Amino acid sequence: MLIVGKQNLLEVVEELLQTNKIKRIFFNGAIDKELISLIKNSTLKMEEKLDFRVVIPHINSNALNIASDFLEYGEIRTNVKCKSKFILVDNKLFYLSGNNKNLPYYIDDKDFIIKLEEDNVMDDLEEIFLKNWNKGMILCI
Repeated sequence: MLIVGKQNLLEVVEELLQTNKIKRIFFNGAIDKELISLIKNSTLKMEEKLDFRVVIPHINSNALNIASDFLEYGEIRTNVKCKSKFILVDNKLFYLSGNNKNLPYYIDDKDFIIKLEEDNVMDDLEEIFLKNWNKGMILCI
């Protein structure tokens, strides 16, 4: 299923979070205040702790402000080799964002989401994220 735009992303993620079946969310090169707020508010209601991790390619004040708001709910690292912007929600949702060097973390209505029903489809993307994560520097804010 193909879903387009940030508003639709927020709706789909909220729906998935309400099922309490999500175990992990990985942000690779993307960070968004609205989405993080949604995840943060939903994790307060979850029985199990969510594995929520963010890797960003470089540090700027906007990223640090957003990151500092969610650190008690997730972890953040930086890795200069993290070039692509995508979000993985378990093996259920893959959100791909364009790469705009002027707006490095920005998510908009031109980006698209693929909602998947099979677990094995996202293994390669998870491997890319984990490679960036494992080689990233831990940020203590």
